[in-house]
Amino acid sequence: MDAKLCDFGFARVGVSPTAGGRPSARAVMGSPGYVDPHLLRSGVATKKSDVYSFGVLLLELLTGKEAVCRDTGHWLTAAVGPKLGGGKVSDVVDQRLGGDYDAAEAAVVAELAMQCVSDSPGLRPSMVDVVRVLQEKTFAVGSRLDRKMMV
Repeated sequence: MDAKLCDFGFARVGVSPTAGGRPSARAVMGSPGYVDPHLLRSGVATKKSDVYSFGVLLLELLTGKEAVCRDTGHWLTAAVGPKLGGGKVSDVVDQRLGGDYDAAEAAVVAELAMQCVSDSPGLRPSMVDVVRVLQEKTFAVGSRLDRKMMV
């Protein structure tokens, strides 16, 4: 089974901005903020393009923010990248959590997300590696939640 995540809320079926808005079977489609910049430049979709999109999803989960800010139009990857690059994970974690989160797990998710959204597709992990990291390094989340629910 090959699971797929998608959101075509902003995709324009068959319309290419590079072809003057004319219908095109070669149009790059996808929601702003999720589309791999390398895909936009090259027009070639790869598995690493999906990894990029998943990295954006991880950033959304971590920050509680949308892929593209409705007010400013800034992309989440550009907004949080410098902070995470400086090791300031706590500055980007969703403030609605009120500090009630595992800082080590947040750091793992942040590092993984930034690897996924790397500008260079060759530096992005495979989805197999992404799953492995999430299972190995964040496994304790499920057991903690189970304990809280039993109390």
